[in-house]
Amino acid sequence: MDDEEIPENFYPTLQEFLEKDGWITTSFITHDEFDELYVRKGLRTVTLNTDGDALVLRTLQLARIAAKEPRTGALRRLVQEVDKLSAGKLPIYIENLYDENAASGILSSDLGFQQVDEDRGFAACLLRLPPS
Repeated sequence: MDDEEIPENFYPTLQEFLEKDGWITTSFITHDEFDELYVRKGLRTVTLNTDGDALVLRTLQLARIAAKEPRTGALRRLVQEVDKLSAGKLPIYIENLYDENAASGILSSDLGFQQVDEDRGFAACLLRLPPS
């Protein structure tokens, strides 16, 4: 086997990842709609831009996202999947979204994301708290 070849189903599915015990975990995820999906779950300090206060939240962090077919709603379906698997209780943090068009689209959608951590000088970081 080639060193760079990864066996099919080597990485957990999103459901398997979310069901893992403990909060400090990271992994690539096997998902039909993504070429790459690297996630973390754990504590995250987030600076809200509205008042500058920092919050520490348990979040699902989407750290590396590459949809197989960009701009076809894969992220929307992923958020809906997370809501279903977590009973709508898991905040979602998108880390360093370099595609400005994608960031604008997500912010203007009805998914409920807001831009956060602008004081850190990174690319767009977005947070969606669980629906209330």
